[in-house]
Amino acid sequence: MTADNRRKFTRIVFSAPGEMRQGMKKWQCSLLDISLKGVLIECDTPFDGDRQQSILLVLTLPGMGNSIMLEGEVCHTEHEQLGIKIKMIDIDSASRLRRLVELNVGDDSLLKRELDALVAPEKGT
Repeated sequence: MTADNRRKFTRIVFSAPGEMRQGMKKWQCSLLDISLKGVLIECDTPFDGDRQQSILLVLTLPGMGNSIMLEGEVCHTEHEQLGIKIKMIDIDSASRLRRLVELNVGDDSLLKRELDALVAPEKGT
C-alpha cells in the first residue's frame, strides 16, 4: 500500500513562509503542503537538528494576517524537504488550519470525515 493510499487527510498545496525552531537553532522554510495532521516544508538550508526532539513551526499565512504555530516531529527528510507530523497546536492555530482546509477541500462531508478521524483514538492505543 502506498503512502497516498494510506493517507487519511487531504493534503492542501499551499505556499507560505515559515520559520522552524529547535532549541537555539532556526531554519527559514516554505510551506509546500498542509493537512490536519501534518505539513511538508522546504528549508533554505539542510536540517541539522535532532530528529528525536520536537520542533516549533510558525507559518505566516499570506493575505490572512495570521499565523499557524504548531509543535511537531520530523517524520521524514528528503534533500531540503521535511515532513512534519503535528503533535500539538493551539486552538487559534487549529481554527485557522481548519478554515484553510475547509476553503480548499470544498466538500463538507470530506472535512467532517477528516475532523472525525483526527479526534478518533488511534487503533492499538
